[in-house]
Amino acid sequence: MPPTLANGKICYIEIPATDIARSSEFYRRVFGWSIRKRAGGSTAFDDTTGEVSGTWVLGRSPTPEPGLLCSEGGCNFEVRPPIPSLATRR
Repeated sequence: MPPTLANGKICYIEIPATDIARSSEFYRRVFGWSIRKRAGGSTAFDDTTGEVSGTWVLGRSPTPEPGLLCSEGGCNFEVRPPIPSLATRR
């Protein structure tokens, strides 16, 4: 199936993690994502649709507010739920 080309489509995400190996194994087993190593050694993924890819990143603390995460390379929209609300949901 050819990729969906549309304005506003999400195609790349960075997932904060404290243990990349454990997190990537979770997404592989639960969602069937393909996990791969990049040339630089970082761990990346491709989802089952083949339209979303990304990586895990260390050192990003949880935040209670969604919004833009800006760096030298530009701004990326990022939704990061606060950890306490995740821990209390069952």
